[in-house]
Amino acid sequence: MDHKEVVVFIGAIIILAGLIYYLGNPPQPEPEISVEEYSASLYLKAIERPMNYTDSDYHYSYEELVDGYRTTTTLTKKGDLKLVSGTSPVAKREVYFIGNETIFCVEFKGERKCSNAYNVSILEEYSGYVEGLFFNKENINKTLNDRKHMINKSVYKFSNETQTKIVNGHNCTLINYTVDYSVLTIIEARNLGVNSAVYFYASYCIDPETGETYEKYFNMPLGRAEEITFTLLDSRWGDAPEIVPPDKMDDINDTLDIFAEEVVLDSELMTCYQKPENEFSICINELAVDYSMPSLCTALDSEKHDTCVMNVAMFRGDETLCPTLKSEEKRDDCYFEIGARKQSPSICENIVDEKKKTDCLQLCVKEPEILYNETEMNVTGNATG
Repeated sequence: MDHKEVVVFIGAIIILAGLIYYLGNPPQPEPEISVEEYSASLYLKAIERPMNYTDSDYHYSYEELVDGYRTTTTLTKKGDLKLVSGTSPVAKREVYFIGNETIFCVEFKGERKCSNAYNVSILEEYSGYVEGLFFNKENINKTLNDRKHMINKSVYKFSNETQTKIVNGHNCTLINYTVDYSVLTIIEARNLGVNSAVYFYASYCIDPETGETYEKYFNMPLGRAEEITFTLLDSRWGDAPEIVPPDKMDDINDTLDIFAEEVVLDSELMTCYQKPENEFSICINELAVDYSMPSLCTALDSEKHDTCVMNVAMFRGDETLCPTLKSEEKRDDCYFEIGARKQSPSICENIVDEKKKTDCLQLCVKEPEILYNETEMNVTGNATG
């Protein structure tokens, strides 16, 4: 056997030996992870999602529904400028961060005021809070590590089922989990900044490809709010619209006056949402009239909404609110009450029902009477006529 034959022979022996080993030890498939493990990994991916964009431009807008009270928040970062814009049923607030300067704006009851927040403790405190809403690598890493620890400790327990859902036109995977802080030691709970007595149910709807969270839901029977729903409205990573700060500053006292009034109403309105259903509409009606703000009535269903707006219209003597009523009967009642009260045939002419129109016009030629008494205002949602 010459040299070449020896090499070929040895090579054949090696190949044969490898084949025998492979047949006896086939490669093992990657172990499949459980649904619970998959849900946990998807949850952590969602937390990590903004990590690569903290230093980039972005525009991130979401809505929160806290026990029925709806607010929207928009975070915009463009170069060195940042803007937080928040709206509620009561007002709109904006905070501009321009280098070392912070400008606070509030829009309430059709009036908008903007002032520099420097050296104004209440505005600096609020501005510091909203600036903390921007994504920060350090905070993301801390949250990520805390959640991993709590998953390993079985504080977070994920369901063995997932669902596919569509939120605002986006496909996402719905994962469900429970949180039980009672399994933590007192020291662990203190270090994590959580209440060891809290137990709640939650769900996230996450894009499995990107980790974008389109919806969150929390049910916390022992918490300050029982139900919280988060819905993503818009997210643009690496891109953002221009931020244009206000060019006119108002007197700080004027801004603080509006802000104070808005905060009081906001607190009173949130109290309404914590009342039983039968007291809720009464509470909304009273606030809408007290603050002369028909926009507050949007919290009510169709019939009660119309009653609420009509109460504001009659209290103000403002017939321009009558066309906003959804019910034709209520619109006629609105024009009737205000037209007769103002002795104005032109307002009565807007009434569709011929009998009511005739009665209204006849009242206009009589001596003026007290046709509306604030203390007798209907706030129950029932018809007045």
